[in-house]
Order: sequence, then C-alpha cells, then structure tokens
Amino acid sequence: MKRILIYAAAALMAAASCGKTPVAEPGTEPVSVDGTAPKSGGILTATLSGGLAPLSFTKTISNNCIGYAYLSGGEMPDLFFQCPGGVPSSNGISSYLGLNLCEFKGWAPSGEPLYGAPVPVTPVPWENSTAILRIVQTSDRIIAFTVSSSKLRYAVYDAATRSFGSSWESASISLAAVAGTPMAIDIVPGAGGSAELVILTTDIEGSYRPPMDDVSESYYDSAGIYRGQMYYGRIYRCNIDLSSWKMQGSPSLISGDSPVVLAPVGIGAFKDSSSGADGYLCVNKLGVVKYVSRKSATVSAYALDSRGEALVNPFVSGAVLPLRSRTGTDTPWTVISGEGSPRVVKSCGRTSSEGVPVFEGPYEILMENGDLYAGSLPVPTVADWNGDGALDIVAGNSEGRLLFFRNYGTNAAPAFGRAEYLTSDGEEICFRAGYYEVQGPFEAAWGYLCPVVFDWDGDGVKDIVFSGNEGKFEFMRGEGTVKNPSLGRRQGIFLDGLELYGMWRVRPAVARVGGKVLIAMMDAQDALHLYQQTTVTTVKDLGKAVLSDGKYIYGHRATASSTLGERGREKLEFVDWDGDGDLDLLVGTPLQASVPDPSYGLPWSRTTRGLQTMWLENTGSNDNMVFAYPRQFLFRGADFHIGTHANGPTACMLGNTSDGRPNLLVSGEGGKFFFFDRSDLTELSLW
Repeated sequence: MKRILIYAAAALMAAASCGKTPVAEPGTEPVSVDGTAPKSGGILTATLSGGLAPLSFTKTISNNCIGYAYLSGGEMPDLFFQCPGGVPSSNGISSYLGLNLCEFKGWAPSGEPLYGAPVPVTPVPWENSTAILRIVQTSDRIIAFTVSSSKLRYAVYDAATRSFGSSWESASISLAAVAGTPMAIDIVPGAGGSAELVILTTDIEGSYRPPMDDVSESYYDSAGIYRGQMYYGRIYRCNIDLSSWKMQGSPSLISGDSPVVLAPVGIGAFKDSSSGADGYLCVNKLGVVKYVSRKSATVSAYALDSRGEALVNPFVSGAVLPLRSRTGTDTPWTVISGEGSPRVVKSCGRTSSEGVPVFEGPYEILMENGDLYAGSLPVPTVADWNGDGALDIVAGNSEGRLLFFRNYGTNAAPAFGRAEYLTSDGEEICFRAGYYEVQGPFEAAWGYLCPVVFDWDGDGVKDIVFSGNEGKFEFMRGEGTVKNPSLGRRQGIFLDGLELYGMWRVRPAVARVGGKVLIAMMDAQDALHLYQQTTVTTVKDLGKAVLSDGKYIYGHRATASSTLGERGREKLEFVDWDGDGDLDLLVGTPLQASVPDPSYGLPWSRTTRGLQTMWLENTGSNDNMVFAYPRQFLFRGADFHIGTHANGPTACMLGNTSDGRPNLLVSGEGGKFFFFDRSDLTELSLW
C-alpha cells in the first residue's frame, strides 16, 4: 500500500474575538487514492490525512478524561483516560476501569491537538471497582484521588513502572459533612503543598429511577410524567494539606440551596486571568456545560460559545477537565469527554456581560495512525452513497447523528475519509427523543440512530430508512442526485393511520423483492414482524415472521431485565448470505438476546452474554419467507466479543469478494468497525 499523507484544508476562522478555530474539514481529500485490503478480524483504519482520526479507545463503554500531567515536555499536557471495558468476561461484564495515558505529540495541520495512541497504565488501585477519580500533577508528584465512604484516598504515580500501585492510601480527611452522593471531584494544587478539594454531589439518596414492580412497567405515569426523582448537583469545597494529608477547615456547601445542574456527572475548576473568570465548570448526563462563579457561587449559567449561544457538548458528557498551563494557574484549554471521542474547548479570553466565560469549540482531539471512528454504539450500512462506484459507510450512533465515511479507494482496497456529518432538510442530523424516552428523561440526549441506506421511494436516489430510541420507523427521502445526495425532512411510516412502532433501537431490514418492498422489525412483543410497503408513507401488515416449525422469532431473554429498556436493540438486515437467490436475515444481538426463544435461544443458551451475529436462513422463498433456526457466526472457530451493549452487523462487498458473496462488517459499541472475511467464518447452531 502507498502511504497516504493528505491533510484537510486550512482551518477556518472563528469570530474575530476568538482568533483561529482549529477545525478539520472532512470531505476535502482527492478523488481517489490507493487503499489497502481490510484485514480479516481487524479494525478498519483511517487511511487519509496521514492516518489522522479522532482519539478513540477500542472496546470501551465511555472515554472519560480524568487527569493530566506534563510528562513528555510538550506544550500541552499528556492526558489520563478512564475507559470502562466493554468486553464480557466469563462471568459477566468486566468491571475493569482501564486507565490509559495519551502523550501529546503536537498540533495537526488543521489546528487540533494531536495525541499518541493510548498506552495502558497498570496496576491501579481501582482495577475492579467503580471509582470517582481525579489525577493531578503537583510540584513534585502525580497523584490519583478518589472519594469513598466519606473519606479521601490517594495513590502516587510511579513513572518508572507506569503504575499507581495496587492499593489506596487513606488521607486523614473526613468528608462526613458532605451531604448527598458524590458524583465528581477536582483537586486544584496551590502554593506550599496546599490544594483545594471540590466535590460535586447529588441532592438525593438512593436511585433516581422509580420503583418497578413488573417487566412491562413504564418510567412514566398515565399522564406521561416521569415517576422518578429529578436530581440536581451541589458543590462543596475545602482546603487540604498534601504534605500532612489533613483538612484545613470543614467542607462547606458553596452553592447554597440553588441547584447547579440537573443530573450532574463532572466538575472542574476553571480560571482565565485575562477575562477575570474564576469558578467551576459542571457537566451533566445530557451534554450541558454550566459555569459557577466563585464570587456568586449560588448562581449557575450556561457556558457560552463564540456566537454567544449555550455551549452544548455534541455528545453525552461524562467528565470535564480544565487544563492548567505549564507555568501558571490559568486553564486555557478544557477537555470534555464521555461517550464518543473527547473534545476540547478553548477560552476566548472574554466573558459575557453577566461574567460567563466564552469558549471556542468544541473540537475533536486527534491521534495519528488511528481507526475509523463513528462515536458510541454505531450502526453501519455499506452502500455507494455518492454514486462514484465505491462502497462507502453510512452509520448512525448513540448521539442520534448520521455519519458518512467516503471511500476514496476501491471496494477491494478501500480508503475511507474522516466522518462527515449528514444533514436532513438543511440541518445537521441529531435525532433525540427528549423528555419522553423508554428509560426515562435522563437518556434524553441519546438518539441511538439505526439507519439503512435504501431507495425507499423507488426514484433511483438513495433514501434513509431508520429507527432509534423512540421505537418509530421513519425515512428521509433522498432529494439530491445519485452523485450529489441530500436528505429531506424525516417522515413517518404509517399502518392504518398510526405510526409504525415497535421495540426501540432496532435497525429495520428493508429489501425490494420484485415489485414490492419489504420491511422487518421487532414488534411490541419483541417478535420479528414483516410489513410490505403500499405507498411511500404506508405499509400493510404481513404478520409475525415464523420458523420452519411455525414458531415466532423473539429477541429477548426470559428474565432480561426489570424494564422494557432491555428489549429490542436488534440490528436486522436482509441479505442473500448463502447465494441461493433467497433473502436471508442477519441479526445483530444485544446484551440480553435470546433468539428465537426467550428460554433457550442463541447466544444466551451457550454464552453468559449476548452480543453476537446470527444468520437466519430463508428456507421458504422471497414471496413466503420462512426462517431456519439461527446460526451464530464464529470467527476462526471462536466467539467474537467486541463490546457489551449491542453490535451492528452488515454484509458488504468490501475486500476479497471473488466468489461473488459478501463479507461481514460488524460495529462495536466502542465506535470501531471490525471486518470479517467470510472464509474465516463458521456457523454454530444448536438445532
């Protein structure tokens, strides 16, 4: 393969008050380049722009930046990321909160900070437990802190062994005066070995979720109002001595009775001497970034972007970390992270008339020699989106966004560009349910977009058929041309005047058979259900799909969960997998899957967790589909675990397809695309 070194166009300019904005411009690469054949069992890598890609971590649930230190001598600090593992162990989900260190490498040609590949840091004291963490560099040490059982504990970093050891040390500091449940902490080193300890807590005890007595019970009452507790954050602070490990005064509630932010998850001390801003940045589960001034701590307001609008993180947030400059106390850059690739914002050096700081961004942190990255829980479909003859990848993700990875190479040797965000009716796609969501309003910022590229209206231009966290099946009509596609507004698909509705987070299977269009989804009983298009916006009911013995095909385990949220989540696709001319069905299974029966289906009956890819052979015909019992794919004779929530398989004609049959591309929750040559796949069935 010829090494490609192609960079994006020059960075754009932001508002004059903020100077240059470091923004890469995906989609500006040349018409064609030399790619490389995908490696079976491997992850699709970023080929263009010198292999630049968003900083990402493999097989993780979220990517929280919890600390930094100037170790490599760069202009920006190196970053510590806590990355919960998403791969099942033999007796359940691994709780290992993997710690990774990313070294600052410089600046990308387009202006973003550039970091090296994650390097594991091990051992760590929190290896097998959930912990609230902050890693801080003082004048002589790098220290990890945690709050546990009303106590502050710590561990010191050993650069020679690249570890924090295997046990915590306890500080002589009692946090009994702190009310509520701690959600996040920050430590701000000061002069003479002192430091400020900041704690963000919630104002409730126990769970914010309502009691659930039955598997079918909703989080909402008959009026559609959430039955759980709406919880808010409060801020406590105190001074501590890092030499004697004693407290200098009791922790005080500085936010008073005023709530700081709904559903708090992160806090970081922010300071900008040029603007006079000095306070705390708080983030919540829904991507909100708020600022609390030290001078008026009882008032919180949205942090602002350079346009004067509320700074809303483009993905679900989990942590906020202002980065102190090497020589001072100011924090010009701030990392915001959680699900998705971590971003940075930069202080504009000014505040609003109300004293609220203004930021540039957020912008992605990049890495060299990275993988293609589509955000958390991507759901891909492979199609020639722009009509140039090369197969591209179009994927939805947990943010509710629709991404386009342009193939500048060939089908045999693809070369994918960085993600481009697609638009609908002129607006960047970000479909989210809002307040009324299957698992409650605290998931309002998740969209779980599950798309299929398909010519739904039969005009020769590709459309998008999709579902997501609302459980509705909809489409966006392709309104451009084959070579210059664009998407119109979202439109509903209706059955007898009602929206076509089923289980949430399901990618529908859609196919044109002769002169008719079929769509399959998981219905209200979490059973595979078939419909036929009658007009562009309507379908007729063909009934539940059946096995060869006449039984229905379900997708959930008998005791899957105490809520409806664990139902659905399957990713379906029609494809002639065995080349016999009939459309078969691929099924990507979620964590609690048991296909085709809740009691004895695959993969649950033979593994401790779901998350596999199934093939259901069509033993009938395209006009009368009847499916064989599922066969689970194995890669070189073994299960392939690439995550824990759900996966997204799609058949594709990428790589070696000399026999005319497709290979398999499967997405994991960590945002990566795993390629499997069909010659390496075998099938396992229990019936």
